Amino acid sequence: MTRKLLLVLSLAALGVFLIPGCIVSTDDPCEGIDCDGHGTCAEDANGDAYCVCEDNYHTEGLHCVFDGYTVSFAWAFGPEEKSCTQVQVTDVRVDLFEGGTELLSETVSCTGQEAELAEMEDGDYILDLTGLSNSGEEYYFGSVEFTVAGANKTLDTIIMDAVGSLKFSWVFGVDELDCTESGVFRVRVEVYDEAGAELLFEADPVPECEDGGAEISPFYLGNYNLVLEGVCESDLEVGYELDSIVELIYPGVNDFGSLALDDIGGCL
Repeated sequence: MTRKLLLVLSLAALGVFLIPGCIVSTDDPCEGIDCDGHGTCAEDANGDAYCVCEDNYHTEGLHCVFDGYTVSFAWAFGPEEKSCTQVQVTDVRVDLFEGGTELLSETVSCTGQEAELAEMEDGDYILDLTGLSNSGEEYYFGSVEFTVAGANKTLDTIIMDAVGSLKFSWVFGVDELDCTESGVFRVRVEVYDEAGAELLFEADPVPECEDGGAEISPFYLGNYNLVLEGVCESDLEVGYELDSIVELIYPGVNDFGSLALDDIGGCL
Protein backbone atom coordinates (compact mmCIF):
# COMPACT_ATOMS: atom_id res chain seq x y z
CA MET A 1 0.00 0.00 0.00
CA THR A 2 2.83 2.41 0.84
CA ARG A 3 4.66 1.82 -2.45
CA LYS A 4 1.49 2.47 -4.46
CA LEU A 5 0.77 5.70 -2.60
CA LEU A 6 4.33 6.97 -3.15
CA LEU A 7 4.16 6.14 -6.84
CA VAL A 8 0.91 8.09 -7.28
CA LEU A 9 2.37 11.10 -5.46
CA SER A 10 5.55 10.99 -7.54
CA LEU A 11 3.67 10.97 -10.82
CA ALA A 12 1.46 13.81 -9.69
CA ALA A 13 4.48 15.85 -8.71
CA LEU A 14 6.15 15.06 -12.02
CA GLY A 15 3.04 16.14 -13.91
CA VAL A 16 2.88 19.47 -12.13
CA PHE A 17 6.57 20.06 -12.74
CA LEU A 18 6.52 19.17 -16.45
CA ILE A 19 3.14 20.55 -17.40
CA PRO A 20 2.27 23.44 -15.10
CA GLY A 21 -1.40 24.32 -15.08
CA CYS A 22 -2.42 21.17 -16.96
CA ILE A 23 -5.20 19.17 -15.18
CA VAL A 24 -5.79 15.66 -16.45
CA SER A 25 -9.41 14.60 -15.94
CA THR A 26 -11.98 12.20 -17.34
CA ASP A 27 -15.63 12.59 -18.11
CA ASP A 28 -16.29 8.90 -17.28
CA PRO A 29 -17.02 8.43 -13.54
CA CYS A 30 -16.84 4.63 -14.00
CA GLU A 31 -13.27 4.60 -15.23
CA GLY A 32 -11.33 2.04 -13.20
CA ILE A 33 -14.39 0.80 -11.29
CA ASP A 34 -15.08 -2.91 -11.86
CA CYS A 35 -17.56 -3.52 -8.98
CA ASP A 36 -15.35 -6.43 -7.85
CA GLY A 37 -16.21 -8.34 -11.00
CA HIS A 38 -19.78 -8.97 -9.81
CA GLY A 39 -21.64 -5.98 -11.18
CA THR A 40 -21.69 -3.15 -13.68
CA CYS A 41 -20.74 0.44 -13.01
CA ALA A 42 -23.33 3.05 -13.98
CA GLU A 43 -23.69 6.82 -13.71
CA ASP A 44 -26.48 8.35 -11.64
CA ALA A 45 -28.33 11.62 -12.30
CA ASN A 46 -25.66 13.60 -10.44
CA GLY A 47 -22.90 12.17 -12.56
CA ASP A 48 -21.63 9.89 -9.79
CA ALA A 49 -20.70 6.25 -10.25
CA TYR A 50 -22.56 3.41 -8.60
CA CYS A 51 -22.60 -0.39 -8.93
CA VAL A 52 -25.48 -2.49 -10.24
CA CYS A 53 -24.68 -5.85 -8.64
CA GLU A 54 -25.46 -9.41 -9.70
CA ASP A 55 -27.96 -11.61 -7.88
CA ASN A 56 -26.69 -12.67 -4.43
CA TYR A 57 -24.55 -9.53 -4.19
CA HIS A 58 -25.37 -6.14 -2.68
CA THR A 59 -23.84 -2.70 -3.12
CA GLU A 60 -21.53 -1.20 -0.53
CA GLY A 61 -20.06 2.01 -1.91
CA LEU A 62 -18.48 1.07 -5.23
CA HIS A 63 -18.19 -2.61 -4.32
CA CYS A 64 -20.39 -5.67 -4.83
CA VAL A 65 -20.41 -7.75 -1.66
CA PHE A 66 -21.47 -11.41 -1.65
CA ASP A 67 -24.79 -12.06 0.13
CA GLY A 68 -24.46 -15.82 0.10
CA TYR A 69 -27.16 -18.18 -1.10
CA THR A 70 -30.54 -18.89 0.45
CA VAL A 71 -31.59 -22.42 1.38
CA SER A 72 -35.35 -22.80 1.89
CA PHE A 73 -36.91 -25.75 3.68
CA ALA A 74 -40.21 -26.96 5.08
CA TRP A 75 -41.16 -29.71 7.52
CA ALA A 76 -43.94 -32.11 8.47
CA PHE A 77 -44.38 -34.85 11.07
CA GLY A 78 -44.50 -38.62 10.69
CA PRO A 79 -45.45 -40.71 7.65
CA GLU A 80 -48.84 -38.97 7.50
CA GLU A 81 -47.02 -35.58 7.25
CA LYS A 82 -49.09 -34.10 10.07
CA SER A 83 -49.13 -30.42 11.04
CA CYS A 84 -47.65 -28.76 14.13
CA THR A 85 -51.06 -28.58 15.79
CA GLN A 86 -51.84 -32.25 15.16
CA VAL A 87 -48.66 -33.42 16.90
CA GLN A 88 -48.60 -30.69 19.60
CA VAL A 89 -45.27 -29.22 18.51
CA THR A 90 -44.92 -25.48 19.20
CA ASP A 91 -41.29 -24.79 18.23
CA VAL A 92 -38.59 -26.26 16.03
CA ARG A 93 -34.90 -26.19 16.90
CA VAL A 94 -32.75 -25.74 13.80
CA ASP A 95 -29.14 -27.00 14.00
CA LEU A 96 -26.79 -26.58 11.03
CA PHE A 97 -23.44 -28.36 10.74
CA GLU A 98 -20.57 -28.32 8.28
CA GLY A 99 -17.76 -30.85 8.60
CA GLY A 100 -18.69 -31.60 12.21
CA THR A 101 -18.72 -27.90 13.18
CA GLU A 102 -21.98 -26.38 14.40
CA LEU A 103 -22.71 -23.21 12.45
CA LEU A 104 -26.17 -22.41 13.76
CA SER A 105 -28.53 -23.41 16.57
CA GLU A 106 -31.77 -21.43 16.75
CA THR A 107 -35.36 -22.11 17.76
CA VAL A 108 -38.19 -20.91 15.52
CA SER A 109 -41.95 -21.10 15.76
CA CYS A 110 -43.42 -24.24 14.24
CA THR A 111 -46.30 -22.21 12.78
CA GLY A 112 -46.04 -21.98 9.01
CA GLN A 113 -43.81 -25.07 8.89
CA GLU A 114 -41.10 -23.43 6.79
CA ALA A 115 -37.95 -21.34 7.18
CA GLU A 116 -34.79 -20.45 5.32
CA LEU A 117 -31.05 -20.25 5.87
CA ALA A 118 -29.44 -17.06 4.57
CA GLU A 119 -25.87 -16.12 3.62
CA MET A 120 -24.93 -19.71 2.82
CA GLU A 121 -21.67 -20.40 1.01
CA ASP A 122 -20.79 -23.34 -1.23
CA GLY A 123 -20.27 -26.51 0.78
CA ASP A 124 -21.73 -29.72 2.21
CA TYR A 125 -24.05 -29.38 5.20
CA ILE A 126 -26.20 -31.34 7.67
CA LEU A 127 -29.46 -29.81 8.85
CA ASP A 128 -31.09 -31.23 12.01
CA LEU A 129 -34.64 -30.29 13.04
CA THR A 130 -36.08 -31.07 16.47
CA GLY A 131 -39.78 -30.56 17.18
CA LEU A 132 -40.36 -29.27 20.72
CA SER A 133 -43.47 -29.37 22.86
CA ASN A 134 -44.79 -26.35 24.72
CA SER A 135 -42.73 -27.42 27.75
CA GLY A 136 -39.56 -27.91 25.69
CA GLU A 137 -39.64 -31.70 25.42
CA GLU A 138 -38.12 -33.20 22.27
CA TYR A 139 -41.06 -34.79 20.46
CA TYR A 140 -39.86 -35.19 16.87
CA PHE A 141 -36.56 -35.27 14.98
CA GLY A 142 -35.47 -35.13 11.34
CA SER A 143 -32.16 -34.68 9.54
CA VAL A 144 -31.03 -34.05 5.96
CA GLU A 145 -27.69 -33.67 4.17
CA PHE A 146 -27.42 -31.17 1.32
CA THR A 147 -24.93 -29.33 -0.86
CA VAL A 148 -24.84 -25.67 -1.84
CA ALA A 149 -23.14 -25.09 -5.20
CA GLY A 150 -23.38 -21.64 -6.72
CA ALA A 151 -27.14 -21.10 -6.43
CA ASN A 152 -30.08 -20.75 -4.07
CA LYS A 153 -31.61 -24.07 -3.04
CA THR A 154 -34.99 -25.43 -1.95
CA LEU A 155 -34.91 -28.70 0.00
CA ASP A 156 -37.55 -31.40 -0.13
CA THR A 157 -39.93 -31.35 2.84
CA ILE A 158 -38.09 -32.69 5.88
CA ILE A 159 -40.12 -35.38 7.66
CA MET A 160 -39.59 -35.48 11.41
CA ASP A 161 -40.27 -38.78 13.17
CA ALA A 162 -41.51 -39.09 16.73
CA VAL A 163 -38.86 -39.49 19.44
CA GLY A 164 -38.99 -40.07 23.16
CA SER A 165 -36.76 -40.27 26.20
CA LEU A 166 -36.20 -43.12 28.63
CA LYS A 167 -36.70 -42.11 32.25
CA PHE A 168 -36.31 -44.46 35.20
CA SER A 169 -35.06 -44.85 38.75
CA TRP A 170 -33.45 -47.93 40.30
CA VAL A 171 -33.65 -50.19 43.33
CA PHE A 172 -31.91 -53.51 44.01
CA GLY A 173 -33.11 -57.06 44.52
CA VAL A 174 -36.51 -58.43 45.43
CA ASP A 175 -36.45 -56.36 48.60
CA GLU A 176 -35.98 -53.18 46.56
CA LEU A 177 -32.93 -52.06 48.51
CA ASP A 178 -31.53 -48.55 48.13
CA CYS A 179 -27.90 -47.75 47.33
CA THR A 180 -26.68 -47.86 50.94
CA GLU A 181 -28.55 -51.06 51.77
CA SER A 182 -27.28 -52.83 48.65
CA GLY A 183 -23.73 -51.51 48.66
CA VAL A 184 -24.00 -50.30 45.05
CA PHE A 185 -21.79 -47.30 44.23
CA ARG A 186 -22.49 -46.75 40.54
CA VAL A 187 -24.98 -47.91 37.92
CA ARG A 188 -23.83 -48.54 34.36
CA VAL A 189 -26.47 -47.62 31.79
CA GLU A 190 -26.48 -49.02 28.25
CA VAL A 191 -29.14 -49.05 25.54
CA TYR A 192 -29.02 -51.51 22.63
CA ASP A 193 -31.28 -52.18 19.69
CA GLU A 194 -34.10 -54.62 20.38
CA ALA A 195 -31.94 -57.60 19.35
CA GLY A 196 -29.22 -56.53 21.77
CA ALA A 197 -26.67 -56.47 18.94
CA GLU A 198 -25.91 -52.76 18.47
CA LEU A 199 -24.93 -50.43 21.30
CA LEU A 200 -26.86 -47.18 20.85
CA PHE A 201 -26.06 -45.38 24.11
CA GLU A 202 -23.64 -45.73 27.02
CA ALA A 203 -23.67 -43.34 29.97
CA ASP A 204 -20.27 -41.70 30.37
CA PRO A 205 -19.32 -41.02 33.09
CA VAL A 206 -21.05 -43.89 34.86
CA PRO A 207 -23.83 -42.41 37.04
CA GLU A 208 -23.44 -42.45 40.79
CA CYS A 209 -25.96 -44.74 42.44
CA GLU A 210 -27.10 -41.84 44.63
CA ASP A 211 -28.26 -40.03 41.46
CA GLY A 212 -31.31 -42.24 41.90
CA GLY A 213 -32.01 -42.74 38.21
CA ALA A 214 -31.50 -41.35 34.72
CA GLU A 215 -33.25 -39.83 31.73
CA ILE A 216 -31.71 -40.40 28.29
CA SER A 217 -32.81 -39.19 24.86
CA PRO A 218 -33.64 -38.93 22.07
CA PHE A 219 -34.73 -42.30 20.71
CA TYR A 220 -37.22 -42.98 17.93
CA LEU A 221 -40.37 -44.71 19.13
CA GLY A 222 -40.02 -48.47 19.31
CA ASN A 223 -38.43 -51.26 21.34
CA TYR A 224 -34.97 -51.15 22.95
CA ASN A 225 -32.81 -53.41 25.08
CA LEU A 226 -32.00 -51.58 28.34
CA VAL A 227 -29.08 -52.92 30.39
CA LEU A 228 -28.35 -51.65 33.94
CA GLU A 229 -25.48 -52.90 36.08
CA GLY A 230 -25.14 -52.12 39.78
CA VAL A 231 -21.38 -51.76 40.35
CA CYS A 232 -19.80 -52.37 43.73
CA GLU A 233 -17.16 -50.17 45.34
CA SER A 234 -14.24 -51.72 43.47
CA ASP A 235 -15.79 -50.79 40.09
CA LEU A 236 -14.77 -54.26 38.94
CA GLU A 237 -17.56 -56.25 40.53
CA VAL A 238 -21.19 -56.16 39.35
CA GLY A 239 -23.60 -57.12 42.10
CA TYR A 240 -26.95 -56.39 40.43
CA GLU A 241 -28.17 -56.43 36.86
CA LEU A 242 -31.21 -55.69 34.71
CA ASP A 243 -31.48 -56.74 31.06
CA SER A 244 -34.92 -55.88 29.73
CA ILE A 245 -36.84 -54.79 26.64
CA VAL A 246 -38.47 -51.39 27.00
CA GLU A 247 -40.92 -49.79 24.57
CA LEU A 248 -41.13 -46.10 23.76
CA ILE A 249 -44.75 -45.60 22.79
CA TYR A 250 -45.23 -41.83 22.62
CA PRO A 251 -43.22 -38.64 22.01
CA GLY A 252 -41.55 -36.97 24.96
CA VAL A 253 -40.76 -38.54 28.31
CA ASN A 254 -41.59 -42.23 28.72
CA ASP A 255 -41.28 -42.79 32.47
CA PHE A 256 -40.73 -46.44 33.43
CA GLY A 257 -40.73 -45.70 37.12
CA SER A 258 -38.62 -47.71 39.55
CA LEU A 259 -36.73 -50.62 37.96
CA ALA A 260 -35.50 -53.43 40.22
CA LEU A 261 -32.08 -54.86 39.31
CA ASP A 262 -31.71 -58.58 39.97
CA ASP A 263 -29.23 -59.76 42.62
CA ILE A 264 -26.41 -61.63 40.84
CA GLY A 265 -24.07 -61.83 43.82
CA GLY A 266 -24.67 -58.58 45.63
CA CYS A 267 -22.11 -56.07 46.85
CA LEU A 268 -22.04 -56.74 50.62
